[in-house]
Amino acid sequence: MRTVESLHMSLRKIIKTRGSFPTEEAPIKLLYLALTKTVEKWETVQHWKQMLNYLDTFCGERIRAAGARR
Repeated sequence: MRTVESLHMSLRKIIKTRGSFPTEEAPIKLLYLALTKTVEKWETVQHWKQMLNYLDTFCGERIRAAGARR
């Protein structure tokens, strides 16, 4: 739930700091740009390769078994 709340807070902050918009499309464009920046941040997971190696080392059999069940 924190992710949703964080996203909501970010979008609200962007809209709130603007006083008014010149057209009806302007806030939609602004929110779109904000969402693209947010998605870029979410796609970058720090230390993922290290974590993946750890999981493969210690839990590799379980991960492969779970993947085979799908």
